[in-house]
Amino acid sequence: MTDTRERLIDAAIESIYQHGYAETTVAKISELAEVSQGVMHHHFAGKEELLTQAMRRLLTIMHRRVVHGCNDASSPRGKLWAVIEAVLGEEQSDQRTSAVWLAFWVHSEYHAPLRRTRDLYSRRLLSNVRGYLRMVFQEIGATGADERADYGATLIISLLHGVWLSHTLKEHDLDLERARLLVWEAIEMLISRARERLHEDRGLVATSSSLLADASIELTAQDIGNIGKWVGRAKPESRIFVPHFRGMDYTRNVRAAGELLSAGFCPVAHISARNVRDEDELERMVAGMSGVGVKEFLLLGGGENPPAGGFDSALQMLKTGVLSRHRAGRVAFAGHPENHPEQERGVMREALKEKIGLAQEMGLNPFVVTQFCFAATPFFEFLDWLKGAGICVPVRLGLAGRVRAKKLMKFAVACGIGRSLSFFRRQFGKTVGLVNYSPEGLLAEIAGRIAVHNYEFPVSVHFYPFGAVSETLAIASESAHESEFAGSVAA
Repeated sequence: MTDTRERLIDAAIESIYQHGYAETTVAKISELAEVSQGVMHHHFAGKEELLTQAMRRLLTIMHRRVVHGCNDASSPRGKLWAVIEAVLGEEQSDQRTSAVWLAFWVHSEYHAPLRRTRDLYSRRLLSNVRGYLRMVFQEIGATGADERADYGATLIISLLHGVWLSHTLKEHDLDLERARLLVWEAIEMLISRARERLHEDRGLVATSSSLLADASIELTAQDIGNIGKWVGRAKPESRIFVPHFRGMDYTRNVRAAGELLSAGFCPVAHISARNVRDEDELERMVAGMSGVGVKEFLLLGGGENPPAGGFDSALQMLKTGVLSRHRAGRVAFAGHPENHPEQERGVMREALKEKIGLAQEMGLNPFVVTQFCFAATPFFEFLDWLKGAGICVPVRLGLAGRVRAKKLMKFAVACGIGRSLSFFRRQFGKTVGLVNYSPEGLLAEIAGRIAVHNYEFPVSVHFYPFGAVSETLAIASESAHESEFAGSVAA
């Protein structure tokens, strides 16, 4: 019986190689294995299960090679090389093996057993690389060895998979030996950088995990009414922004904020100036929020035209003194790394500077939440401007969450996102209607660039999930998740 199962797995691999996964059928597999389709179905539910078993076989072979190589290596660097050789070994360049791997990566997103196998492999590989990098950094006395290892492992694994794919697709005449050396070069650069002493006031190198430690998230009107569906994924004490749209019943927002406070979170109440009729209404809104315990507010101008009443800007609302009278603790203002659709950049920045200065004079603790971008450069131009202007307040950089790319593009156009939207379009091209956007790559780039800047104010991230709250919250939980193999580095 075991021989029959193995023969069927071999036949599945051969069929995927000859015909591709889409054209592989139970009939073709059975024919190659020289068994009836009934026998095939007796052993396997279908070709998805066969692909799962084929991948488990390949991963077992890779795992044994890692263990063998690591046992023979006498240093953490030698163990890292063993991992590289296992992932980018000659076995992985075999055309049949490559065909199965490609099918695995593509279809694991849509088939639960394949996805579990993929996640198991990813956690194991991350644990290995992170563990050995940590040992190297500890050996050379690097500061922040754990944080450096987290960031470095993500970088190295991304590079491992990238060069394997480039080799498999025969891009750039990249042979396996050169591919392995490319990855090793990246490891050497990480080690070299770790030997450099950080500025004594700068603290540890920023990582995606450190940025996510204090991440906040923005709700939509629908999310407010469905708190029970996503609240279990949110990190306790995290800031959750409650929006204010025209026509909304603000008492509903007050109730939602109260629920969030009771659940152990820190709600931040939006108030949009152009949606407020007068100071009396502003007073009632702030009083309602303060009455349930809300201490933090985000004051916005809002994009609605015409205004509902006499307010046109966040500055006007701030000058009423309503927040001070109700003893608000903190107040946030919007930052625009890219051009605002209605105002010049210089005007917006001077207005932000004035709002922050007035809030500080009034005894409120201001911070900035930026519009979302798809590229790091606008963020760092904005942060550099804050630094140059002598503004030293916490900043939350806005990132889009895990959301359909096509849906996200519509929001980006409506919000006036400019330069980084062009990057977004180049990145997804004609596939924009087919894929999901996820910010991990941008998050890692931001973390890496923060490490070499000397900002005197804290920088964290703020997510705009556009309804995909649970999926977006999963980013932070995945980053914080320790591998089930952490106790055994070469498990």
